[in-house]
Amino acid sequence: MRILFYLLLNFLGLLILFNNFEYTAQAKAENEINYKLAVYKTIKESTQSQVKVSRVHSSTKSVDIREVVLEKYFENSPLSGTAHLFVEACDYYGAPRDCVTVAAIAKHETDLCRYYTSAQYYNCWGFGGPGIYRTRFNSFRESIFKVTDVLVNQYGNEYMIDPRKMEKVFCGPQDECIGWGSRIIYFMNQINNLSISMGYAPLYSLR
Repeated sequence: MRILFYLLLNFLGLLILFNNFEYTAQAKAENEINYKLAVYKTIKESTQSQVKVSRVHSSTKSVDIREVVLEKYFENSPLSGTAHLFVEACDYYGAPRDCVTVAAIAKHETDLCRYYTSAQYYNCWGFGGPGIYRTRFNSFRESIFKVTDVLVNQYGNEYMIDPRKMEKVFCGPQDECIGWGSRIIYFMNQINNLSISMGYAPLYSLR
């Protein structure tokens, strides 16, 4: 009888030990899941806070203010409806986040593609050179991405922020290129000020 009593106590002890082990393993797993959820929530909130810097919320959807401002700047020009391409290319190649330089060059070179043949060539930047050397693109998407790619990867972001540093190369050594960079900055400022006049933050604040 005493032997059965001790066997029963040992069995109950093992059962309690097993239950404690199972509870500990379950608690550990739950803690691990909660930790991963907390990390994910932190990353998500951080990402959302960065996106909100350049977005404005309408009643139906979130809109990138860079696209809104550029679309306003392109009104009544052949570039109307292409603002999203400028922003896409800007983000894709890692250009300065204000996304104004490529648009400012287009304004200076061809008045936003209003000059003769520039819209037909989808080339608002005088890309390739004058006359027969002018590059003919197949679409605005192709040209916008190509120009952004060249500016970011062959010149660099510091040159996009201050185009005076690249005027002798991008524009050329000829006399008419003197002051080219300052004129580009003038149009960059024009776009930045348009953002302010529309009630948004300066686009330069996104850099």
